Amino acid sequence: MSLPYLPVEQIEPAFSRLMEVAKGYIARTWVNGSVWRPHNRCVLREVVRTNTDFEGWQRRINARSGNPNLGMYKVAALLRDESETVDLQIRLVSQHLLTKIKRKTFVEIHGRLHQARTIMKRKNCRQQTYGGPSVTSTPWDHQLRCTYV
Repeated sequence: MSLPYLPVEQIEPAFSRLMEVAKGYIARTWVNGSVWRPHNRCVLREVVRTNTDFEGWQRRINARSGNPNLGMYKVAALLRDESETVDLQIRLVSQHLLTKIKRKTFVEIHGRLHQARTIMKRKNCRQQTYGGPSVTSTPWDHQLRCTYV
């Protein structure tokens, strides 16, 4: 940032303005945007929360090519070959015949996380009593309080 290059009396107002612009950008792009909605990014209770699957796919493509630094035409040919198996992969996944290999350690960790969330959910739902909807409540308030704890 260039704030240190401003006169002292202008640093705070400039920072405030930058924060307003950033909040507007984040709201327009990441919260209220039409492409990446919050439900597309939410990984709560998801087993896969990283891009590791994509990195594995990319590693496989690089290994198949024999060279990680390919030109555009060679990459296009590899992607075309890869696309020919997509229909088969979709069919196998939908029939539960093609699954991801999961390490025992991570399966156990995910199980413990799920169990802890379930216990917390039950505890919080029992402690809270809900009347009718209030003026400030939203349709998903109860779900947020009881499900996503």
